[in-house]
Amino acid sequence: MSVYRLDIKGHIGLSEYSTINDYFAIVNDSDTFTINLNKESKEDLDIICNMLQNSDFHIKEKGGNYDDRIFIKASKNKH
Repeated sequence: MSVYRLDIKGHIGLSEYSTINDYFAIVNDSDTFTINLNKESKEDLDIICNMLQNSDFHIKEKGGNYDDRIFIKASKNKH
């Protein structure tokens, strides 16, 4: 089992969403994946959660951190 982490700072545009989606491909079954975003990125959080679910991930947890960041913890669904 591997643990992946993606820290995103600043504005997320179309090309960044494409890169994030490409990153999903390296995560295997039973791996965990944490994405951290700026606290102002609530809309981005919802979009990325939808992207994860469409890519066969299970959202384990999402919320805020103590350091003014928001996060998503997900794992890839086993087939």
